[in-house]
Amino acid sequence: MLLGLLAMRERSPGAEASARIERQTERIRNRLSKIDVLSRDVSDDVIAWDALVLIQALRQRALSRSDSARLMRESFGVPSERVDFLLDRLLELEVITENDRSKYRATQRHLVGESASSNLAFRTIHRKFLELAIEALETRSDRARYSCSEVFTFSEDRLPELKKLSDRFLDDLQMLASRGRSAEARIYSAVFHAFPIGDPR
Repeated sequence: MLLGLLAMRERSPGAEASARIERQTERIRNRLSKIDVLSRDVSDDVIAWDALVLIQALRQRALSRSDSARLMRESFGVPSERVDFLLDRLLELEVITENDRSKYRATQRHLVGESASSNLAFRTIHRKFLELAIEALETRSDRARYSCSEVFTFSEDRLPELKKLSDRFLDDLQMLASRGRSAEARIYSAVFHAFPIGDPR
């Protein structure tokens, strides 16, 4: 994508278009410089919704093992044994680190699954966050959540364009979330799915 933007900058006429592409290019460079993607495959018992939530919690603040277990148990219903396993595995994979006060903090390394069964693991993650979204519609106030939906006519062969659009949105969302973090900040989930509805023809 970065090379594509650089090529577009050579072709695109106009100062406004050039400035826009320059901003996009710089944004991608900054993001790539801060992200360390785990190069080797990891087991699917780590590629899971509770691992993602735990990593995000440790990205917000350093927590001891007991504090991590209490947070995950009380807020998300994750058993302490599972949290112990995740802490050990994420530490081994260098996705989190432990300081000299026995507190854990997330690094800039991200999990990437490459095994044949990872597709099932990611479907399980999506299903869990959809369940949490349904629950939030009933239990969270309008002040604490934002919901929107859209119905549109679309061609399946244009899904790659839609993916690029959602990737840009998620990049912007991560940048927004990284600014002005406070101790009162909560863990949020943003779910985006595009799919055909109605009977196939």
